[in-house]
Amino acid sequence: MRSAFFLQRVYDKLTHSFNFGLLDAKLSELQLKRSEKIDPEGPCLMFSAYETKYLANTYMYQDMTVDYVYRMWKSKSDLSKFTPLPLKTKERVVLKRLEKNKRVNENCRGLFTMSKWLANDMIENMGLPPEKIHYVGGGCNIDTNLIDTSKKNGRRFLFVGKDFERKGGITVIEAFKILREKYNDIELYIVGSKDIPDNLKNISGVYNPGLLPYKEVAELFNLCDFFVLPSQFEAYGIVFAEALIFGLPCIGKNIYAMPEFIENDFNGYLINDNDPEELCSRMEQLLQERGRLVSNVQNMRDAYIKKYSWRSVVLRMLDVFRRDGF
Repeated sequence: MRSAFFLQRVYDKLTHSFNFGLLDAKLSELQLKRSEKIDPEGPCLMFSAYETKYLANTYMYQDMTVDYVYRMWKSKSDLSKFTPLPLKTKERVVLKRLEKNKRVNENCRGLFTMSKWLANDMIENMGLPPEKIHYVGGGCNIDTNLIDTSKKNGRRFLFVGKDFERKGGITVIEAFKILREKYNDIELYIVGSKDIPDNLKNISGVYNPGLLPYKEVAELFNLCDFFVLPSQFEAYGIVFAEALIFGLPCIGKNIYAMPEFIENDFNGYLINDNDPEELCSRMEQLLQERGRLVSNVQNMRDAYIKKYSWRSVVLRMLDVFRRDGF
């Protein structure tokens, strides 16, 4: 079956090319023009919007849409600064891209999404037909041989994110400061952030090792007990899947795809606002309910590994291809 062969090639590429769950695969127009060996009668997969002769049999896979980004940008909401559209961007350039994406959305065979919230947004706010939208999830590339729970002490929190403010880092440190007044032996590790405000540096119990290679990040997943990332904008958030696979109950915001990873009071907690007091309360609950929550997460490890694997994503895509007659 040519579609299965093609998707196996895609699966192999995703598995071996994308480290730590970051998907950045852009096919250029030139590459597409050279793809004459792809059977135009079979399904094709792309990660960015290109108008090709295969479009009628093409599925686009994405974690975000230009349409959503444009709406946030135009609304001048707080989220606008977290999208890849600087305020100086000329609107005519954005509209041109938006129109191109609209044509691709209308003429392609189907649209794969990493998250359920994006699939719903496409239907409810972009007016796309539900039968064309397919939630297939996203995968992460974790070496499960690196998992080691022997170093945990039940008192360490972990934050992983490059964009400190967007990921809720300010709220996390402020909440940690409050909590440490009651639990003076707890620790917080901030990984990947360089833009921490000066007034939030050198806080007792807070460690900031900065950007780290994957194996060192894995060591911190092993060292820490809880994962805290109350992000203000999170298109997907595969880092939550990574945390769960490493056995860490999580705290996130009750927006975007975060509720798809976190089941409140089962494998973590969801908060509603950027309120240090609310977050502090939930972090304390993690400490108090650690045994139950950790047990829940560890019992689900095999299910998480399967659900958030690229193989599972590809199998979901293949199911769609078969239903569409390929």
